[in-house]
Amino acid sequence: MGVSVDNIRGLVLAMSSSIFIGSSFIVKKKGLKRAGAYGVSAGLAFLHRENQTSLSRRSGGFSYLYEPLWWAGMLTSKYHVQCSHSLSEGVSECS
Repeated sequence: MGVSVDNIRGLVLAMSSSIFIGSSFIVKKKGLKRAGAYGVSAGLAFLHRENQTSLSRRSGGFSYLYEPLWWAGMLTSKYHVQCSHSLSEGVSECS
């Protein structure tokens, strides 16, 4: 009983999914922590309406949208979904 190509493809897909999901989660979490350290968190946005001076403070709890590290995590996650879909369909390249 040998190992089929489909089994190897499934194993590679499962392992790459774990790596991409884990790394994108870590990058997004670091971006959220950095945004929380420099901006207003969503729960405290109403308390700081009078003291909004910087760009991140003007966002009213959406300061993570200005954080490049958070966007890198989101794009990594999007790329992972595209690659998983193309690999499961039998296409050898990710677009």
